[in-house]
Amino acid sequence: MFFSSELLLKTTYLFHPAISDIPGLLGLHRHIRNLISGDTTMVDTQNTSQARVQPGLVIENASPEISRHPYHPVVPFIIKPYLQLGDNDAPSIFGQLALAWHTKSFASDWSVKVKHQGDAEWSDMGTVESRKLKIEDIETHLRHTCLLTNLKAGEKFKYRIQWQKKTVFQAEARAPVAPDSKFRAAIVGDIADGGPDSRAIVNRLFLSDPDLTVIAGDIVYKRGLFDEYLEKFFPVFNCDDSDSECGAPFIRSYLVTAVVGNHDVSVPKTDRGKTLSKKGKRRPNLYAYELLWQHPENGPTRITRDMLKLDFEDRKFDPLFDEFGSAIVSKTNFSYSYGNSFWLHLDGNEYMDWTQPALRKWVCSQLSGAADQKWKFVVIHQPAFSSDVAYWSEQRNRMLCEIFEAYGVDIVFSGHCHIYERTFPLSFSPTPQPDGSFFTEEGMVDGRLRLDREYDGDNNRKPKGVIYITTGAGGHELGEDHRPDLNNLPPFTAKIDIDHFSVSVVDIDGSTLKLEQVGADGKVIDSLRIEK
Repeated sequence: MFFSSELLLKTTYLFHPAISDIPGLLGLHRHIRNLISGDTTMVDTQNTSQARVQPGLVIENASPEISRHPYHPVVPFIIKPYLQLGDNDAPSIFGQLALAWHTKSFASDWSVKVKHQGDAEWSDMGTVESRKLKIEDIETHLRHTCLLTNLKAGEKFKYRIQWQKKTVFQAEARAPVAPDSKFRAAIVGDIADGGPDSRAIVNRLFLSDPDLTVIAGDIVYKRGLFDEYLEKFFPVFNCDDSDSECGAPFIRSYLVTAVVGNHDVSVPKTDRGKTLSKKGKRRPNLYAYELLWQHPENGPTRITRDMLKLDFEDRKFDPLFDEFGSAIVSKTNFSYSYGNSFWLHLDGNEYMDWTQPALRKWVCSQLSGAADQKWKFVVIHQPAFSSDVAYWSEQRNRMLCEIFEAYGVDIVFSGHCHIYERTFPLSFSPTPQPDGSFFTEEGMVDGRLRLDREYDGDNNRKPKGVIYITTGAGGHELGEDHRPDLNNLPPFTAKIDIDHFSVSVVDIDGSTLKLEQVGADGKVIDSLRIEK
């Protein structure tokens, strides 16, 4: 029996009256017309050169397990989940981490579950706390936090974030190592300007697979604002892919801590000399460090404004301390142990007066309390010793050197200068000026410098003194006015590199420390060993 094309099409519409509204059936409509007309050519949509490109659409081959994937409700993440240390000064002992994420809405019905390797069941982590964030120029949203507890030392685990009992995010991470276990730490500063070089460095961090990562200040450029974190930090540190053009899914799976730099507490000139907010108003869009980083709450207390240096001509820090008070100092100075090491994070900004007895006493108490730790490290953004032409006179943090030496600090890590620089092991004693002050008019600190030139980090592995390392080559460019004169380096410099972006990778195994300065391309720029 022969049917005309119009009859067949009419018959099709009779049984499928809505066929013209169903995109999947339009192809059938066309195919029927082609069959009737004798045109049996089929279009291969996989090879067509006319496919419409949608940059934000990821195309993947179908998985045989796709039908078994759970239904995922749409949750608008402002910031995807990221791991934190939390108020935990001994993660290797207590076996816990903090988890945080930000969403537009959904203040309740959250849960977090963890599954360890070899376990069949997921364990519920208990209470999820939610806090509404109202920040100037930022959409009001919620920050959620949950404490991951009873983690098995050094083992990988999976975690799920669920809303209304449906999984909306899942990742894998590693628990803090045991106190007597070997571990790897990565340290780098001046990293999040959002550019391609910082993305390559974050990818290098990911490839290094560290147990602990420390950002040595200038976490995000240029003012430490919340919107700068949204634009330049989290898209790079929590990218869904791992490559040098994107960054890496790093902070969702690796523990990261950070010390503040000058760009993390900077007040824009337009905001200086004015009251930033009033009661009931939105929080000013600055000092996002206080909102986004959860560190141990063991910093110095009872610090008053007269203990700080705030009498600068442009009053550049006044709005910050007017808004948040001297408690800033308690937030930006803290310590914790990891494995068999102790880490002291110090605020090295201009307002810190490290000649103040109360502040010095706190540093001494922290280091003396870590006497049983094999390794001691200090992280402070502004280096005490640097060949950076623009920064070499910023020597105020030399006032801490004698304390570091007295309590056996092994390495002091800094950023600030966008280079890699390592000193000889050294000891330093400041010399007062004629007026009794320790600072020259230029802000420098004179004194007696003793260098251990015999230590080479290879044959001789027992340094006499503290090693100071500037690891600020995290991706931000080196300005011409900062470029060291390689033909006229200061006497304390043992190794310097100004041509590569790089990270410090430290492997600790009992009484042995190995450090490699690794470029974004994976090549080793410098290395040393210390044995105790």
